[in-house]
Amino acid sequence: MAAMTAMRPAIAALIVYAAYRIGKTAAVDKTAVLLIAATVTVLYFGHSHIHPIFVILGGAAVGAAIVRIKTKAGAPPVLPQDEQVYDYMI
Repeated sequence: MAAMTAMRPAIAALIVYAAYRIGKTAAVDKTAVLLIAATVTVLYFGHSHIHPIFVILGGAAVGAAIVRIKTKAGAPPVLPQDEQVYDYMI
């Protein structure tokens, strides 16, 4: 029981670090940052009412719509930069 209690902070730190790494490559423009903030807000305030799978599907739909709108407006969508791949990632 003591070992499991001691592992909780380490697991939380690993999750935060993974979120930071993903967020660093996901926040490519102002629209993406706005979507990230909206998603965090929805999950924080509506976590007991909204299932995360609906947030994921909604994010995919909104992302596709934004890319379509930007493409029709003449602005090419901003693509994330290539992430460096290490041997342990394969």
